[in-house]
Amino acid sequence: AGSGKTTTGAVGLSLFGDYQALMRNMNYTTAGLEILLNKNKDVVVVLDELNTSNKDITQQLINTIYNFQNGTGRTRATTKLGLRDVATYRGVLLLTSENDINQLLEASNTITRGALRRVLQFEYTEKVDRELIQRVYQTISNNYGNLIKDIVEFVKANRETLKITYNEYVKELNEKFNLKDGLELYTAVLFTALNILEKLYNINTANMLATVLSLAKAYNKEAQEELSLTKEKIEEKIVQFVLDNKQNFIYSEMQREVKAVWGKITEEGVYIRKDILKQLAKYVKLGEKSFKKLLITFNFAEGGDGKILKDTSFSAGGFKMNGFKINIRITEDRINQTITNNEEAPIDF
Repeated sequence: AGSGKTTTGAVGLSLFGDYQALMRNMNYTTAGLEILLNKNKDVVVVLDELNTSNKDITQQLINTIYNFQNGTGRTRATTKLGLRDVATYRGVLLLTSENDINQLLEASNTITRGALRRVLQFEYTEKVDRELIQRVYQTISNNYGNLIKDIVEFVKANRETLKITYNEYVKELNEKFNLKDGLELYTAVLFTALNILEKLYNINTANMLATVLSLAKAYNKEAQEELSLTKEKIEEKIVQFVLDNKQNFIYSEMQREVKAVWGKITEEGVYIRKDILKQLAKYVKLGEKSFKKLLITFNFAEGGDGKILKDTSFSAGGFKMNGFKINIRITEDRINQTITNNEEAPIDF
């Protein structure tokens, strides 16, 4: 709260009219939301403060993301067994929430990775000066619906040039930065829009362009990594991480002294400290949140109330430690085999 999410949506809406009249939320039926998006083509639609605790709304959100990206709503029959007119979508859909998109989608039991590929996420982490926000609202309350006229006239006058600019952005983003699966199209739209602002209002958009590109590249890389990971690959990487660092895990009563306890290997699974889980996520080449989400998706860990993973505690080296439990069994024979393979030849005294 107070980081400027709703204010950003309000500024976008002020291009087209009174933001207070145009601001929306997810308190719609599926049919009602289709009507809203169908009527508001070529403008910004803002759904503010998504409710993460309602599974029905979360499922509706997933369907909306898919349908909006595809450009059409659901096909429905009439009472006379004909087909109703299908809603069509075109424009920008802006969603705001206190939680990131992963946390929103985790409230649903549906496979949601495809929805992640259709969204660009911008994190708002720092508090914005309250006086600045008040000045913004005062400005857009008294002056709205004007800038869009200039933008529309500029687009009309430079339509062909903008098409060329957009296509060049798409090609460069695809070939040079490896953005694919539609991400290059959305990013090219943002780049072209920033290009319009720069030429129309003499605004320096270099920093904005760099920020959008870095977000898209980072998101694309992590999404590709996540989509390429199967349950078997995740298990293999976790086991390898533990075996590579077995000197830091307690696994046997006969074990030599452990210098730094990272966790514990039992017949039930692997217990691991919270800070070490971050290292494990990095080893798997995923962000921590994405890694935790996959652990739950593949039933390697349990979800927790209000948190991604359920906390647990375990005893190690005479101390009680807080961490997480990963439901993967690593047998003592496999650990001992790894030790045997890695041992140097004994020294002959």
